[in-house]
Amino acid sequence: MKCLIYARIEDLAWIEECFTKTNPYLLKIVNKPHLEYIIDFCSTLQIEDIRIVSNFSTNELNDYFKEGKKWGVNISYNIARPEDSLKRVVLKNYSFCKGEDVLIISDFFFLEYDVKTLQLNREEIIANLRTVQGKNIQLLTKESSIKDVVEDRENVDSNYFRISYLPSVVDYYQLSMKILSDKCSQFVLPGYSSEPKTYLGMNVTYPKSVIIDTPVMIGNNVRIGEMASVGENSIIGNNIIIGSLTNISNSIIYSDSFIGSDLEIDKKIVYHNKLISGITGDVIVMDDDYWISGIIKNLAMGRVQKSIHFLITLIQILIQTLPFLLVLPFLLILHKKHNLTQIYYFSKEKQSKKMFSIDNARKHPFIKFIKKMSLDKYPYLFYVLSGKLRLVGNKMFPVDKKHKDILANLPTYCPGVYSYWESLNQGFNSEVEIHELYYLNNNSFWRNIYIYCKINFLRYFW
Repeated sequence: MKCLIYARIEDLAWIEECFTKTNPYLLKIVNKPHLEYIIDFCSTLQIEDIRIVSNFSTNELNDYFKEGKKWGVNISYNIARPEDSLKRVVLKNYSFCKGEDVLIISDFFFLEYDVKTLQLNREEIIANLRTVQGKNIQLLTKESSIKDVVEDRENVDSNYFRISYLPSVVDYYQLSMKILSDKCSQFVLPGYSSEPKTYLGMNVTYPKSVIIDTPVMIGNNVRIGEMASVGENSIIGNNIIIGSLTNISNSIIYSDSFIGSDLEIDKKIVYHNKLISGITGDVIVMDDDYWISGIIKNLAMGRVQKSIHFLITLIQILIQTLPFLLVLPFLLILHKKHNLTQIYYFSKEKQSKKMFSIDNARKHPFIKFIKKMSLDKYPYLFYVLSGKLRLVGNKMFPVDKKHKDILANLPTYCPGVYSYWESLNQGFNSEVEIHELYYLNNNSFWRNIYIYCKINFLRYFW
């Protein structure tokens, strides 16, 4: 048995308004992409081959689901024209459909089911599909022809699953709350369940003063500040920073969002810098980054800004070349004694390079002078000119297990000669991950200039 999924995107303006540039089939419902629920449904019914067809690009779907090994299925992809009917799509994928029974799932809706019930009643459910089929879910036997494809009949209710349409963000909110509070045991949800109706992801950190009530779901890489509370019916996504004294309840905090301090969020959806009412669907765009905002995923600068950074780097090289040449003999002597090199990550793809480092001799009086004059940065500046490093960016992480784990949890990683963490002057062993997330969230051209000036000022007076 096979499954053909026509992931058609149309008449979903509310998703674009509320969750800008989010593929509807990757819209997270209780921290799990919408289409993954359907993939789970197919996998539980022991359907091994799935073809996903979309009237838009399938690149994002392909990046997430890949070949389907995680779900124990084989997934392939195809493109349809926006005007293609369901029959036309089946015809275009006839070579995939022929020879076996094919379950056809079409259009955007949420499929409610109980995974345990599916496992116990697989044969009955497959037989039941023939009696309830309509335009959203239908079963074509290998003896069927294209003319048997249903395009205009609503599905009849089944005893084993139910179709829920999502015509608005309010319906999305209500569905999410219902799953978390009453139906979380029916699905395979992400995270570790330490107790009923509690799901925690990896790398969730919070002090003892934080209060967490159930039912709750918290994703990966979440930082919660002092005396904050995450109340019942709260869904917290991945890569989230929640400030101190902030109270969240009956709300959805979408992945890659920053929540400021001393806020009350109830019956809301937070998507980056958008605050959406779960009751009315009203959308407010927040201009103040200290309240709510998005974790920035693209650090690429505009041409003018990049040129200014390039010019600053070139000027620093010209100023420091002679002083660096004068201290170079002493650095070579220290290198023989202390090995002044370190291997650093250069990207999230784990590319690394061996570079000059003062860490092994940072307490030496001569090294303190080198650092005061920022001459330890001199060798790195040439990598800025070649485009391999930013002048200001993420902290350069040494290659080791601790920093490998931190790197994996960051939304993006663009190392720089100077970093926000360094501007804080918190000491060599200070925790850096939360600062890197804050930097990603608040990164801007002028902030980078401020960080550059602050670090050089602090170094001179250290």
